[in-house]
Amino acid sequence: MRIEIIHKHQWNDFLRLQSLLMRNGRRSETISKKEMLKRLYHVFFVDLCIQKPPHYTWVALSGNNYLGHLWGCVLPLQLTSEEKKLNLFNVVVDPSCRRKGVGSKLYRQAEIFCLKNNIRVIDCQAKLFNKGAMSFCRKNGYIVDGVLFRRELL
Repeated sequence: MRIEIIHKHQWNDFLRLQSLLMRNGRRSETISKKEMLKRLYHVFFVDLCIQKPPHYTWVALSGNNYLGHLWGCVLPLQLTSEEKKLNLFNVVVDPSCRRKGVGSKLYRQAEIFCLKNNIRVIDCQAKLFNKGAMSFCRKNGYIVDGVLFRRELL
């Protein structure tokens, strides 16, 4: 398995990436690298014009098979700080590949990216009801550091 980082991009590019990778709703289809690059080319050709904050996607591939991806955004650690953190918002692993280390390898590549870019904090999000995600985060060394409160307005 190899992990490839997609160049920094914007949120709408991430959504387009997801839809492009999921032809006919199947994530695990076999496509050639040339076909994948063709699908992604128009998503990222404006990379030189990207606004802050930068978003990154790590994609796990086995041969030409899509196994999963991890998406995150580099943000200031605090509003008045020059230090940065990586917020991980979305990890998706194909159901047939779960519990085989794909998610852990994606997280590890994000950690390596952070170390190379002098980013010392990674935040990730998981819903309290998502026991699998909570267990995954703990297994990979993440701790609960607060609670997000939500109120839906009608």
